Amino acid sequence: MASPSPSFAELREPLLAWGAWFRESPQQPSWEGLAAQTAALNPWFEEAMLRHAVEAWSEALSPREIEAWLSEAENLAPNERTTREIGLVLPGNLPLVGLHDVLCVLVSGHRAQVKLSSDDAGLTPWALEGLSRFWPPFGSMVQVVDRVVRPDAVIATGSESALPYFEQYFGHLPRLIRGHRNSTAIVWGDEEEADWQGLASDVFLYYGKGCRNVSRVLVPKGYDPTRVLDGLRTWEWKGENHRYRNNLDYQMALQIIDRQPFLQNGSLVLRQNADPRSPLGVLHWEEFQNHSELLALVQPWLEQTQCFVGKNLTERLDPHGEIQQSLGPEKWKTFQKQWTAPGQTQKPGLRHYADGIDTMEFLLNLDEPLR
Repeated sequence: MASPSPSFAELREPLLAWGAWFRESPQQPSWEGLAAQTAALNPWFEEAMLRHAVEAWSEALSPREIEAWLSEAENLAPNERTTREIGLVLPGNLPLVGLHDVLCVLVSGHRAQVKLSSDDAGLTPWALEGLSRFWPPFGSMVQVVDRVVRPDAVIATGSESALPYFEQYFGHLPRLIRGHRNSTAIVWGDEEEADWQGLASDVFLYYGKGCRNVSRVLVPKGYDPTRVLDGLRTWEWKGENHRYRNNLDYQMALQIIDRQPFLQNGSLVLRQNADPRSPLGVLHWEEFQNHSELLALVQPWLEQTQCFVGKNLTERLDPHGEIQQSLGPEKWKTFQKQWTAPGQTQKPGLRHYADGIDTMEFLLNLDEPLR
């Protein structure tokens, strides 16, 4: 069936209006009730965390970002677009975390069957209701379902234990299957207060529950790890959420019982470990002496990493081309897509796709043979 969706150019104004709606939402009389209801349904989604998610979306929907995103999508789109039924199994670890996938489906001209996480707290339907005010046809293109039924393609995100089930149910379809990832920061030793403020937000925002949250820090050989804790003190958040606090107390007790060396600053446990997968409330750190050692800490985890965070990564990460040569063209390209500056991990733009895979390209080329 030919797609009834508008042209990409026609979507510019509705998306701009949606961005303004996000920006103005915290000033509306309904905001207090929304924030209270959200926190009651999901205590992790406190008002400050919800506010940040809404502000991040308002920034993502900037004129420049919308223009670039729609232009890229138009270049990717075939001459004849066909409307498909796309099943979406959304995560719920962060406020509005699955909204980008829904938006990609709608903008690409498809219909969405949306299976919400039980932790969503009603935020995705709230945001989509806002979008339909500015482009009413979108309202009929989204269906919230208890179970995805007979989709033409699937985008599913879940825990590692859920991935085999996704493959079992959807393995015969075009699909994007996503598990949990982690993010790594690289500290060079000359970070300033603004860099630490940004890195602290990358660690603590949403209580570290996201794939884009930093869970491991790589530091130069001989670097005093207490400087990491001191730098992260620039973050004004004090970890008052009782669920996070209970988890933090548990992690501290666990280190003591296991007689493992660790540092802590009252908001975080810092433990030396090369693994980027750290428990909630724990930040791993490891040191490197040169770019070869840095590569050894980075390369094994490329496919499990969402972001690499650091100051001036483009200029400093691989000055002699050692890492690029070791990785090869394709992995190097993927690696570069993962780079971000301190303070930007939880502010992804419309063109920052999960796992570095272009969701719009996937959705606009569903008529291609399944690989």
